[in-house]
Amino acid sequence: MNSSITENVVIYDWLSFTTKHHTPEEVIEALGLSHCPWTETTGARGYMDRKYFGSISVHYNGREDMGVWCEMSGQGCRNFEDLTTLPNRWKDIFAFIHDNSLHITRLDVAYDDHTGILDIERIADDVQSQRYVSCMRWWEVTRSSQRVSCQAGSPKSKVLVRIYDKAAERRRR
Repeated sequence: MNSSITENVVIYDWLSFTTKHHTPEEVIEALGLSHCPWTETTGARGYMDRKYFGSISVHYNGREDMGVWCEMSGQGCRNFEDLTTLPNRWKDIFAFIHDNSLHITRLDVAYDDHTGILDIERIADDVQSQRYVSCMRWWEVTRSSQRVSCQAGSPKSKVLVRIYDKAAERRRR
């Protein structure tokens, strides 16, 4: 734990969504990032083209049924937070996604525990003993020299929850 940080923090660490009703420019405007210097480059995963800025990609020109795919990595999320002109940043972009019935394809939410309220060993024991309530039938606890990791939900399912100590993992690198 970082002793200089006294509050726990929830951050969005990856966001990816698709739209079949918006142009790449409209997605960039919805992000509040029209003022940024986007570059044109090659797309991925069946998209021919991509607009790219600061670890944020807006893919387009795929098959007609693919629409536009926006992807923000962890660093992209930090850049979005720093550079967006949206007054309520995350609240506004999630409202745009919800109000337009867009499809979130990936959302990583990180809970940074700086006060020690989560005990990863206890969580692992509870998951392994199935002392939790969930509609997810698949679970896994992994213990290695690097970290303890708990996962509920199959990697192939729509929802996957993974809990691990990222700080411990970084200290061992």
